[in-house]
Amino acid sequence: MRKKIFIILAILFVLISAGIIYLNYVVLPVRIKAAIIKGIAEATQKKVNLESVRFNIFKGLVLRNLSISDDKVTLLSLKEASCVILIPPIFKKQIIIPFINIKSPLIYLERKSDNSLNLAELFLNRPIAPLKSNFNFFIYRISLSNGRINFQDDTVKPAFTKEIDNLDLVLRLSLPNKIRFNLKAQIPAGPPILINSAGEYNLSAQELKAKVLLKDLSLQDFLAYYKGAGVSVSDGRIDLLAGLLFKEGVLNLDLQAQSKGLIFSKDKISLKALPDLRAKIQYNPQSEELTYSGNLNILNAQVWGIEPVGRIDEIKAMAQFDNAGFTCDNLSANILGVPVEAKISLANVPAPLLKINLNSSLNLNLLAQILKDKFKLGLPAEVQGEGRLLLSLESGFPVTTQKLEGTLDISGGSLKLEKINSPLGNINGRIKFNQQQIAWPELNFKYLGIDYKTSGTLTNFKLPQVEMQLSSKDLLLKSDFSVNGKLLNFRKASGKYFNSEFQVFGDLDFSDPQALNTKLNLALDIDLANLKDFLPKFKDQIQRSKPAGAVHLDGSLQGNINDWKNCSAKFILTSNTLSLYGLKTQEFLLNFNQENKIADITQMRLGLYDGTLDAVGKMNLDSSNLPYWLAANIQGVKIEKLKLDTPSKGKDIAGTIQAEVKLNGFSGDMAKLSGAGKITVTDGRLWELNLFRGLGALIFTSDFNNIVFSEGSCSFVVKDKYIFTEDLKLKSNLSDIVGTVKIGFDGAIDASLNVQVTEEAPLTGTIKDVTTAIMGQAGRFGVIRITGTVPEPKYSFKPAVVDIIKGIKDAIFQKN
Repeated sequence: MRKKIFIILAILFVLISAGIIYLNYVVLPVRIKAAIIKGIAEATQKKVNLESVRFNIFKGLVLRNLSISDDKVTLLSLKEASCVILIPPIFKKQIIIPFINIKSPLIYLERKSDNSLNLAELFLNRPIAPLKSNFNFFIYRISLSNGRINFQDDTVKPAFTKEIDNLDLVLRLSLPNKIRFNLKAQIPAGPPILINSAGEYNLSAQELKAKVLLKDLSLQDFLAYYKGAGVSVSDGRIDLLAGLLFKEGVLNLDLQAQSKGLIFSKDKISLKALPDLRAKIQYNPQSEELTYSGNLNILNAQVWGIEPVGRIDEIKAMAQFDNAGFTCDNLSANILGVPVEAKISLANVPAPLLKINLNSSLNLNLLAQILKDKFKLGLPAEVQGEGRLLLSLESGFPVTTQKLEGTLDISGGSLKLEKINSPLGNINGRIKFNQQQIAWPELNFKYLGIDYKTSGTLTNFKLPQVEMQLSSKDLLLKSDFSVNGKLLNFRKASGKYFNSEFQVFGDLDFSDPQALNTKLNLALDIDLANLKDFLPKFKDQIQRSKPAGAVHLDGSLQGNINDWKNCSAKFILTSNTLSLYGLKTQEFLLNFNQENKIADITQMRLGLYDGTLDAVGKMNLDSSNLPYWLAANIQGVKIEKLKLDTPSKGKDIAGTIQAEVKLNGFSGDMAKLSGAGKITVTDGRLWELNLFRGLGALIFTSDFNNIVFSEGSCSFVVKDKYIFTEDLKLKSNLSDIVGTVKIGFDGAIDASLNVQVTEEAPLTGTIKDVTTAIMGQAGRFGVIRITGTVPEPKYSFKPAVVDIIKGIKDAIFQKN
């Protein structure tokens, strides 16, 4: 039995082998090969070449070196394709090929300029032309493995080409309408772009539906599709899941994308991002119209090239976008080292306009550095404190069209200006700024314990121009100046401090750290009662001198005021009324020059109690002890008017003073003060002064109050802290006084006065009477010695004994 079975199997094997041999050498090479070539050619209307057809018991029908081509290019070539053939009952006259397996095919896929695909021409769903046996061929599945596609897109110029390798494709043909497919492939890149896709193509409607997964997609490899927008991608990759619909010539995409370090650039602006993207895109290749919308979750992005901001880091946001632009209402970022929260919009994409509105707390010291680095505005100061910054930025493309504006609210700030020791503290207020100017409508601060308020504008950051106003309880200052590097040019600065006003024009140069060079013109109206406020360090001295009145000053100052001795200065001071130590003047004029370290009072004139005081003087500033000389001349000063402004205003004193003096010395050293002068008093009435009241009591018992000196004069010398004279002369109708006086700078007095009684002296029974009776005539009555101090003098009287004895002698001998 087994033997029979073996024999039967052997016979079947022989028959099958014989049949296969017959097929491979007789039927297939002749009839089937020709039928296949003819059927494919008629179905595709292309030229078909086939090297051989064989039957394999495992693979079925095997075709080798099949190619389909047109006049220009080979559309499809393969080394081997195999299929299983089903032959239904003969009366159906069909040959069905359930599947075709294709290994290592090379496919040329072209998207033509009319948006049609060249491969659509291969499958027109027409039945294969009958063979002589009137059989038709039907193919339902095609499987490709390890294939390659050379893709060319003629809808863009120049044509876009790309290779797709390692292609595994399964096509399920539902002819004459649809082709379904599953695809896996790689696009050569570093790393390669992986492709997985599944979908179907409707041949009659030319409609494609698919799901596509792309991994490590490099956008820079597809620049041809978006270069018209002016955008480039220089780095980064995307993992992309897309739902694709190509219908009626329009491509629709539903995208989900996760990027890996993408860098987009347009003009000078670049964006690096790791966004999570959800988007819908529609593209019409015929009109090249692109519409899109979607959401973008930005995890950590950077933008640079937006001037003057420069770079924006640590961007996190949820954003929406479409053809109208890009909007984000909740963005956080780091701009110039400052954490910010912002709203951003990028509108009008054909002519893009970027808008940023941000809100941030920041350190004022950092803000000053930003102004210096980004706006070229260097402040000559150290800034501390915190602020709240609101900023709005609009930037077009190209970047030359920009708009930047914002506000800075300051609370509790401080400012330390160069060359000024004390800082400005407790700064509060708002600063407004844009690309053209900085403005502060109201800014409050405290300086040296005084509250101030300021407002103003700063324009032209390259050559800053400043207009500002500063005020306090007692101060109002207005200024208009420019800054060129470290040179301040005051076109006008005016102000009022208490009742004093001033105007300043000129330059301050801060370029030398060791010097503050000036070139100023000044005009001041000074209320002398305010001097103690101007010069608080000298308040006590000023109060003792009791200055009052108004002085007008016109002048100029040039040089380093830190080295004031080397400065050049010219001042003219005038006043209608002045008061110093209670003494008043009617007219005041002073011309002052300083040049080459010489301070020179070329003219000084005072209208003084119906008289005048003229003076000139010089001081050598080049010497450490500041030597000086002074010359003064007094004419016609009325004592009776002068006394009214002194403690002696109730006394009956009078006279006219003429005087001249020349002094020289060294500043701060009264011991070296020296000089000489002369003083004359006419029409005098001086006995009610303490000094002369004592003299009168010694000489006369009554009527001395009416003594009038017809002449009083002396020359004097100043030396060794003393003023002394050896020729004091006081003349009246009652007595003459001649002698020496020495008065110290401390008020001490030492005087020796010879008293000579005139013929008109009264006789009242005193020693004067006896002396006069004995002498028989008026004569030297005695010597008065004055000691003590000028305010509290002490007197002693020594009669002239020799003259008295001589008078007695003459009287006796004459009587005899």
